[in-house]
Amino acid sequence: MRQIFLVLICCFSLTVMGACSAAPAAATNMEATPTRETGTTESTLTATSTPTLTSTPANTPTAVTPTVPAAFPIATMENVPTLSAYQTYGMRLLEEPVGVTRAGITVAVEQVNVYANQVELVYTVRNIPQDDLFDPMGDDNSLSCGGPDSYPNLILPDGTVIFPENYLLDGKASDIFQPLVNSYLIHVYQTTIPDEITDLTLALHCLELARLDSAPLNWEVPFRIVGVK
Repeated sequence: MRQIFLVLICCFSLTVMGACSAAPAAATNMEATPTRETGTTESTLTATSTPTLTSTPANTPTAVTPTVPAAFPIATMENVPTLSAYQTYGMRLLEEPVGVTRAGITVAVEQVNVYANQVELVYTVRNIPQDDLFDPMGDDNSLSCGGPDSYPNLILPDGTVIFPENYLLDGKASDIFQPLVNSYLIHVYQTTIPDEITDLTLALHCLELARLDSAPLNWEVPFRIVGVK
């Protein structure tokens, strides 16, 4: 009887120990198993952006900065009067006639006499198309180039602008009824050009005979003066 009782106690102990050891395992399994809830996302997705590659087209045009046409030596135009030169100490003259051509029209510096306190200058305008001429009988006056806008200014290397006297010393148009018209004009400047300055620029806003909407505007003709030998 006692032996049977001991056997029952041992079996009861083994049963209790087995249940206790199984409980933590069950708890562990319960913690490891995620709980699903309706309408709940179990994991969060992190969005990563893919960098966009940009490329410059191989044929992309490059911006071109407009340049002023270069002056070139030119023969003196026919029928242009020669300035009388009164040779004095320090007098200087144009090194050579030079011109600039735009749209087929040429503006040229023909003669320059530089005295101590005065400059005389002759410039010509060549090959103005007949269709570009201003017609005082038919064109609107707003298209006319006249007054100070038609006078050539002198620009020194430092940017100083020298204005001519407010009158035309002489001038004449030739071949007025031909397909291409030429003209010469003479201006005087009451100024002193420093001895160290040899390079100047003739600046002309518009051409006296041409309409403002036809011929090119804002001319620049660089030239050089040299001492009399």
